[in-house]
Amino acid sequence: MTPSRPTPLRRWALLLLPALAACSDLDSVARSRQAASSCPEAVRLNARGEPVGVTSGKIRYCWPGEANCYCDSWGDCYAQSGYIACTPPPATDAGADATADAASDARADADAAADAGVCPEAVRTSSRGEPIGVTSGKVRYCWPGMTGCVCDSWGDCYAGAGYVACTPPPATDAGADATADAASDARADATDAAADAGVCPEMVRLNTRGEPVGITSGKVRYCWPGMAYCTCDAWNDCYAQSGYVACTPPPVPPPGPASTTPAPPTDPVTYSGTLTTALGQRTNTLTVAGYARTVYSYVPTNRAARPPLVIAFHGTDLWGDQMLANMDALNFAEQNGVVVLAPDARYQDAAHADFNRPAGNARYWETAYNTNPDTNPDLLLTRALIKEATRALNVDIDRVYVVGFSNGGFMALTAAVTLRDRVAGFAESSAGLVPCATRPDCAFRGTALSCSTLRTQSGYCACSGADKPIALPTTGGRPGFLWHAPEDTTVSVYYTCTLDARMTSRGIPHRVQLWSGEHYLTSSFMPNAWSYLRAYIR
Repeated sequence: MTPSRPTPLRRWALLLLPALAACSDLDSVARSRQAASSCPEAVRLNARGEPVGVTSGKIRYCWPGEANCYCDSWGDCYAQSGYIACTPPPATDAGADATADAASDARADADAAADAGVCPEAVRTSSRGEPIGVTSGKVRYCWPGMTGCVCDSWGDCYAGAGYVACTPPPATDAGADATADAASDARADATDAAADAGVCPEMVRLNTRGEPVGITSGKVRYCWPGMAYCTCDAWNDCYAQSGYVACTPPPVPPPGPASTTPAPPTDPVTYSGTLTTALGQRTNTLTVAGYARTVYSYVPTNRAARPPLVIAFHGTDLWGDQMLANMDALNFAEQNGVVVLAPDARYQDAAHADFNRPAGNARYWETAYNTNPDTNPDLLLTRALIKEATRALNVDIDRVYVVGFSNGGFMALTAAVTLRDRVAGFAESSAGLVPCATRPDCAFRGTALSCSTLRTQSGYCACSGADKPIALPTTGGRPGFLWHAPEDTTVSVYYTCTLDARMTSRGIPHRVQLWSGEHYLTSSFMPNAWSYLRAYIR
């Protein structure tokens, strides 16, 4: 399906906002962290300058479980040291620092429920260790309206000092607050003259989401470009981190056993054109079943002698290069030594409408109305890609995986079933298995992060038609990774939960990972999918 492409995910939602305080010495905090000499995995800097774990593919400014280390719902971890509240600088800098600041942050408590150890709703711990409101289904490290509590555009709320473990409130509040807190935040000034003087490059205001935004630049400014340990993302929003630990990786485990399954016979599929062996992202053309097909490839610089192959299918009315960008193929391929191919779908008119696109007239993959791998042009293309990648790039024939988003997820499932003698596993994002007459027939949206709980919620669908895009085999089904947001308004999470149930009933290995969001593909999809699929070979 075509995603309603949101404003790019701002990392402010992942960084917890402390009280606006005086300047802190970011360098000294960071240096204290450099003392560690080992860590769970090797770290590299990605194209945006972020430290990324080589094994996990996750951002690692700190490590899960460390004090004051906050890991978001995608497993990216941040250590936050706050930001500098300041006024515009004079025309010239006044000179070196003269004094230290000492400001008291004594405040009267404002939230009776929090003081009394109660909260607006019961809290549970998600599978990722996050506190989730049972009623809202949102992350609740703190409560909307509390001082220093930042709630992002999805309604998830974060507090710099953690959250209050509490129980649901009584029918009426117990009464007014009884005490006030008084903590001194006096700190020695940092070594930055402009910050110590209470000045900065531009005036800062708090936007409606509680983020500090530069008046002139309009960009998030938890720190300033060029400051030590100040990370500015691709949109030039800047965040102050306390650094990360430079470390050595653990011993590399020995590779798993090779496949004992006999190699499939040479595929008789015919095509013309070749895949380039050039490194990086390239554009190729193969002609299959009479159609000239554009195929975007990404070949990593660290490609092994026999690298795994991932074929990625985009959503309705998207393109293969968009799929590569949205799945962050560059980082995924380079981190894992995987060759990635992303073809373009064909335009199909109303005569070729299907369960997913009842009106047709769009670019999408041919699935339910023709699942014959010898006549379906998209399955013939998939076969040709496997054959050509084996010839040109020497990919490992036992490690071929198909993945897809939305309509592309339906295509990935179709290929995993019909070509299961050639595919090791599949991953779908925002797709599933549709027992309704058409995909739009179920509009269920949920508030839980498990299928077992979603099945108990009001409005959960109960379609009983034939499974689409294709029925699962009773034996020999390929392992799958299922990824969906319960709030999805385009393709209901009901369909992924239906696929979960069918795979469970047939004993097919799979993992379900639900996340809070909408109908779009995130760069965390492939690292999570790969952490599961990489263990499976044909």
